[in-house]
Amino acid sequence: MSGWLVRGLGLALVNVVIRTVLGLAISEWPLHGSPLRWLSVAVMVLLGIVWGFFDGRRDRRKNPDPERGADLTMLWLKAAVLGGLVAGAVSWIVDQAPKFDLGDNPLFFELTSGAAWTILLIFIPALIGVALGRWLASRKDRKAEKAQKAQQAAPVAVGAGAGSAEPVPQPSEGYFSEDNYSDRNYADENYASDRYSGETQSVDTYYGEPEETDYNESTGRHEQQTWQPPTERRD
Repeated sequence: MSGWLVRGLGLALVNVVIRTVLGLAISEWPLHGSPLRWLSVAVMVLLGIVWGFFDGRRDRRKNPDPERGADLTMLWLKAAVLGGLVAGAVSWIVDQAPKFDLGDNPLFFELTSGAAWTILLIFIPALIGVALGRWLASRKDRKAEKAQKAQQAAPVAVGAGAGSAEPVPQPSEGYFSEDNYSDRNYADENYASDRYSGETQSVDTYYGEPEETDYNESTGRHEQQTWQPPTERRD
């Protein structure tokens, strides 16, 4: 069943029920006829606003682009025309039954002036509800978009992994440095291994202070050279 058909028939039924209850209430409390009429109008208007609000909010969530949204104006216009005509005809039929007083209006009045009034009670509140629903849905989407942009624009720490709490070593630090070793323990370990590799290096070499050493075959160790000043030659 089409959406406008459901809305038109549903609101027509509500209109007939309200008019029937209003006629019975006025028969019981004839001095309160005016407040009861205004109350019935308020109920009809509120129902149209609520139904239109849900339509507008659902349409805006489904189609964020306003130009691609559904034509709810024509939807509710057809629903209002159908509701006005059906409500007028059914109200006239109910009014013919005994003990029911819906105004004693002729059928022509119910299908023209009465139907026009019902159309306005359905169409205008529904459009107000549609506009309100679309506006609130757009406002919520704008807030979510702003929050997402703010999160994307937040600064991120450079050099740290996504799930790592430890900083990533930088090139200027020990493991990647091309300069002299900054870890003395690491230098001592390498010096101990170099003693048996035959390389002529000492511990000080690892700290950027190279020295000249001689290999002593009798001891099997590298020994530091002792510099002696040259002796003067006398003729």
